[in-house]
Amino acid sequence: MSDDARQIPQSDLDCRRRTGARMIALGHALRCKLGEADDRSMTWAVNTVLQTHADTDPLAVQVRDMSRRWRELSARHQVDQLKAAGEQLLRAVERASWPSQSDRPDLDG
Repeated sequence: MSDDARQIPQSDLDCRRRTGARMIALGHALRCKLGEADDRSMTWAVNTVLQTHADTDPLAVQVRDMSRRWRELSARHQVDQLKAAGEQLLRAVERASWPSQSDRPDLDG
């Protein structure tokens, strides 16, 4: 097989990176909901999502908002607010995972 035949198209790589970033954000959201999130998981979620999603993407907006409040949430051990922030991030990951609408009304209803 030639090198060209083994290369993954850029669009597939971008899709895989975005999916990976969503899974990392999902992991962080679940850690928050358990009250067990740490700086490492927050940093990892922020870095991967902001590298793979547009600034206006709802998931990127939610992750950026959470990172702004992170020090307050983690330093003061506000477990209830941390769990609520995790729930908001979880919902953002869900919305980011919805398929985009196609131009075919017979498929989308």
